[in-house]
Amino acid sequence: MLDYAYFHQGELQECVKKTVENKDLYFYFMCPAKFFSIPIERDDWDSIQFVSLKPDGELLGFMAAYADHRNNLIYNMDIINFSGKPNPIFSRDIKHFFDKLFIERKFRKVMFNAISGNPAVKMYRKLIKRLEGKEVGIMKDNRLLTDGKYYDEIIFELYRETYLKVIK
Repeated sequence: MLDYAYFHQGELQECVKKTVENKDLYFYFMCPAKFFSIPIERDDWDSIQFVSLKPDGELLGFMAAYADHRNNLIYNMDIINFSGKPNPIFSRDIKHFFDKLFIERKFRKVMFNAISGNPAVKMYRKLIKRLEGKEVGIMKDNRLLTDGKYYDEIIFELYRETYLKVIK
């Protein structure tokens, strides 16, 4: 179940604390340095932030989309599964998150990036294929990670028009 991150700040920061202690979870997300909290906005104008919750209320993950209102698009996203493994509830919540962006907020395009080598890239590629988006390209040696090395960054795009057609 999706809920606004604003109402779950304490649980979210606890999840971040556990993530910082596990290199397998933080490595591809924290660049160029570890961060110890996720800043939560007071409104959802420029940064649309949600958490994914299990039926019992336990926090599974965090999703954020960063809006460029002048161009009516999302220019980047954060998607964090705190368990580090596939979860059907989290996957369903990602779909609901895209519904919020494309159906409720009516953004025309969503762009996001992923670090090459991140295990989530496989899931992103399946998602892009299913939703008829595009893998736009790869920016070579674009992100400095906590090991002091630069990694390639993959750019993905989804489009509202295609999204609405595919989900029907």
